[in-house]
Amino acid sequence: MARQGGFTLLEMIVVLSIMGLLMAIAAPSFSGFARRMELRRSVTLLETDFKAARSHAMTTTTGAGVLFDLQRRQVRGVEGPAQTLPRGMALTVQTARSQVAGAHAGAVWFYPDGSSTGGRVTVADGRQRYWIDIDWITGRVTTSAR
Repeated sequence: MARQGGFTLLEMIVVLSIMGLLMAIAAPSFSGFARRMELRRSVTLLETDFKAARSHAMTTTTGAGVLFDLQRRQVRGVEGPAQTLPRGMALTVQTARSQVAGAHAGAVWFYPDGSSTGGRVTVADGRQRYWIDIDWITGRVTTSAR
């Protein structure tokens, strides 16, 4: 009678133990990766809101803005519904005094010639921070990270 190939119980336990150990090590780094991707997605959506507002202001020859509600961590651009930043993400806005509406609200405004009120929006999650700068002369939107 020929012996059939296969794995012993001990071999299976060793393999499953190694796989469990690898999963325990990989799971925290995956959650950190997911958090970084969520932050980057929020920053990309903000960039899109600024660029759409500038484009809208230039094509309609009327001004357009991106509005911020810091208390609710919401941003409203010219297109679509307000975007709410996920919990744990901080949002700060530096803008022209004329665009500040109370302690927790403000806007960045774009004019038909492409210029803007200018400003800086910071989005952070504790470890990582992004700055979105809006040039007041050109309305150009640039992003940097740390």
